Amino acid sequence: MKIYDAFEPYLPDYIVIDKRFDGMVDIWEKYVIRFGTENCFDELKEALKMGKYPEATSLAHRLKGDALNLAFHTYADVIDELLNVLKSNDKSGLKEKFLEVEKMHNELQEIYMKLQ
Repeated sequence: MKIYDAFEPYLPDYIVIDKRFDGMVDIWEKYVIRFGTENCFDELKEALKMGKYPEATSLAHRLKGDALNLAFHTYADVIDELLNVLKSNDKSGLKEKFLEVEKMHNELQEIYMKLQ
């Protein structure tokens, strides 16, 4: 199974990725695999659990940036909603937004497992 095909529901048109990486989709694939093995999400989860909101904000921002760089726009949008709550004084809705991020993270992780 090709990597793009596996993640297609979470990605824009293949042409967008091809243009973004100047036709070197193999490089994109390497970064996608690396993205799936990083522990930024786990660090974000732990920071939220400990109430370390500045650290969680930084980690969420990094995760969003990585997702955008790899064209996982849908995932980045969900992370952005979490970031909006983290940056506000009102933390109501934080748990719900994190659960949305976690749900999509878990969906992506399932795909990574199938690729191995």
